[in-house]
Amino acid sequence: MSSESIELPSESIQKATIFASLNSSLLFIFLTGFCVGVYGWTVHLYISRSRNTHLHKSTIVGCLTSLCATVIYACFAQWYNLSTVFGQQASTRLELYALSFFGPQNVPQWMPMLSNISNDVGFLIADGLMIWRCYHICGRSAWYIFLPLVFYLAEISLALIENVVYALLGYKTDYKTTKHAKLFDDLDASLAFVTASTSLLTTYTIARQIYIATAQNQRSRKRYSQIIEIVVHSSVFYSLALLAMAICNLFLYSHDKYTSARAGVLIRYLSVLAIVATVLSPTLMVARLTVASRAEEDHDETISLHHLDVSTEDVEVADSYASDNEVSDGYEEEDESRTELRTFFVTGGYK
Repeated sequence: MSSESIELPSESIQKATIFASLNSSLLFIFLTGFCVGVYGWTVHLYISRSRNTHLHKSTIVGCLTSLCATVIYACFAQWYNLSTVFGQQASTRLELYALSFFGPQNVPQWMPMLSNISNDVGFLIADGLMIWRCYHICGRSAWYIFLPLVFYLAEISLALIENVVYALLGYKTDYKTTKHAKLFDDLDASLAFVTASTSLLTTYTIARQIYIATAQNQRSRKRYSQIIEIVVHSSVFYSLALLAMAICNLFLYSHDKYTSARAGVLIRYLSVLAIVATVLSPTLMVARLTVASRAEEDHDETISLHHLDVSTEDVEVADSYASDNEVSDGYEEEDESRTELRTFFVTGGYK
């Protein structure tokens, strides 16, 4: 936001901004506690039930831990700002509004900078896990994930540019203008659009591969539709929150001050939901796939999977799956596709 003088807002706008700052922070604190609880339960479930190798488990647990750490720090930074504004720096409603709108004064610049970086890193980790999952369900073929990968690279680029602009806004006096503040918000909206698009494209690719692999067997399609359901459920809320936040950013600098104020209020809540969804979506996906894989192992038709050495078998399955167009026997092609899906199911979606 710019530090330039602005027209004094109405009392209703001041109150709406103050209430949004307070209530969104309280909501963030509550949801962060919920995220930490879900994270602990998921890690325990994954370690105790998953049959993956130690390296695989360490990778997944490391990613989930990193996501949990980003939301914890973001929550701490917001709580610190809230306590500074309400407890130390503001004494009138107008001061509360100004500090809620522009942020508290005399706060170390590295704190908001690190908070913005941690939020973007969370988006990248969440989408990276989704693309990695898609890469394996597609038989380790980079061609199938080409479009999601392009969007993911664009997401990385936008995140880097956004943080450079944010650093200039914080450290360079010449950049503390409405023009550069609007540039940052536009970059933030673009990043949200691209992040949501990456998640939705990857989800579509996974669902399409499962649909194709089970085309010859409706019974298998019905069973493996659970994977599609889990992936879609984990992706939709995360993507919708990002899209809504990006749309609100477009109205943040509206000529109508009431429209701009409403957009600012909504962004406070939507940004909290987007950050929390970044952690909850992949974490709950790991938990649900772990539970589903155990149920799959117990099924009488796939009881042989109890003895499957995933660490070596999945390579052979991926090679045969990637070249399934060369297989002349339709039944053999179906078996290879179903085996790849079963491997995906047993490993909880990660290799």
